[in-house]
Formats: sequence, structure tokens, C-alpha cells
Amino acid sequence: MAFHLVGDLDSALDSYKKVVSLLPEHKDALFGQACLSALSDPVKGKALLDELLVKFPAHLPSLLNRAAVACAAGRYADAAADCEAALIDSCVTNALCWPRVTPTAAHRLTRVTFDAHR
Repeated sequence: MAFHLVGDLDSALDSYKKVVSLLPEHKDALFGQACLSALSDPVKGKALLDELLVKFPAHLPSLLNRAAVACAAGRYADAAADCEAALIDSCVTNALCWPRVTPTAAHRLTRVTFDAHR
């Protein structure tokens, strides 16, 4: 993580890969590896995010990053689905979040957001 913070991205990626090889369920290392891989290879970065989300479907940073990738690629339905999942999962697990957010309300919120960016 220290390499990442000081901008040595190659060393950071190597460190994340080593952690993942030793601890394959380490969410932060998986996420760091996916994000840094995406800088040089967006397809690989997305694939790593997809793998992480198979293991941890409610991982908020991964959902939001995959939504950003989908939005940038013009895949607004995919982006909205990931944002909706992030919103619902974070509200269910975070006691400080809004009172109950229904899937319909979450979908409306994400649709309005992505429709505005088209």
C-alpha cells in the first residue's frame, strides 16, 4: 500500500499480486490489483473486478469502479445495475445510511444519474 501512496504504481502492483498469491481472499489487495491493472490493461482490470465481485458481491468500491468502467464504455444499464447494487448493499449494511431504500427508488436514482450523463 505504501508504494501506491507514493506513486510507485509498478511496485504497488507487484506488492498487491504477492499479497493475493499468499492471501487470495484479501479484498483490499484484490481491489488494488484490479485498479492498478486497469491502468495498463482495462480489460484485465475489469476481469479482476468481476472475479472479486464473484467472491464478495457487496464490495462497494468494486461495484462503484465497475460501474464507472461500464459508464465510460457507454454500457449504462450495466453501470446502473452496479450502482443500484452498491446503493442497496451499502444501505442494508450501513446503519448510518438513509432509512430503507427500496430497489425501485434505488433504480430511479441510478437511472436519473446515468441518463443525465448520456
